[in-house]
Amino acid sequence: MRGIVKGGLNDGGSNIKSIQKISTTIINGETTKNVTINAVTATKSIAYLTFYKTTAANASTIFISVEITSSTNIMLTRSSSNDTVVIECFVVEFYNVKSKQTGSLSLVANTASNTASISSVDTSKSLLFFSYYTNYGSNVVGNCLCSGTITNATTLTFSHINTGAADIKYIKWQVIEFY
Repeated sequence: MRGIVKGGLNDGGSNIKSIQKISTTIINGETTKNVTINAVTATKSIAYLTFYKTTAANASTIFISVEITSSTNIMLTRSSSNDTVVIECFVVEFYNVKSKQTGSLSLVANTASNTASISSVDTSKSLLFFSYYTNYGSNVVGNCLCSGTITNATTLTFSHINTGAADIKYIKWQVIEFY
């Protein structure tokens, strides 16, 4: 005999309302691309990148940020318009969201980290999603990596190893808090 758990997936208890998989191409000559999506409630949705395919080796071409700009649009941004990049990303819409906060900041040259202030969240019920692009013109991709964390209820911290004079990361972040 099979039972149904109240609030479980068999009872319709999933908090995910919809998932959209987007596949698109940023062509040579483009630094920004707007992509139409099915309508979502932007304050209850997040976007994140999952896959890149390119022959480019330059970090300023292949590192890309994604953000929801309206209920029917996401925007992809990169620093350099050289080469073509195929991208896959997801837009996930949730039912029960307590709050969603978004913002942007830069990790600038000769600085190991930067912080963003947010309205207070319950860190045990919150997730940080972020993406970024860089102006770094090297093919040493490891120098372009960065990390982000919810440091405490009101602070996000982003860090990177390479703090060279030419390395600036432009970060788009999203914090979503659940009930």
